[in-house]
Amino acid sequence: MTAKEELARMNANSAELRKIQRAIDLFATQMKIRMENKFVEEGFTGWDNPAYLPSIRSRLQRKAAKILLNQDYPLDVIDIANFAMIIHFNENDS
Repeated sequence: MTAKEELARMNANSAELRKIQRAIDLFATQMKIRMENKFVEEGFTGWDNPAYLPSIRSRLQRKAAKILLNQDYPLDVIDIANFAMIIHFNENDS
């Protein structure tokens, strides 16, 4: 591979990484907004209590089933991501 080809490949990879990072940042912002709304509107607490993990897993499965059934629930993907974050936090925070 020539230096010019290598530079083009690196630039393409860099552009792709920026797109990935932007997509993740936008999605994370939506997750934060959804969690904040749940807290403000419904007083959603206890997410950081490992005792609630079975319930959280169950809720995640129900939301995922809706998506698999092709039902149109645009917030469900955000909810699923938040449930996954909650599970990850509780299983890895010590």
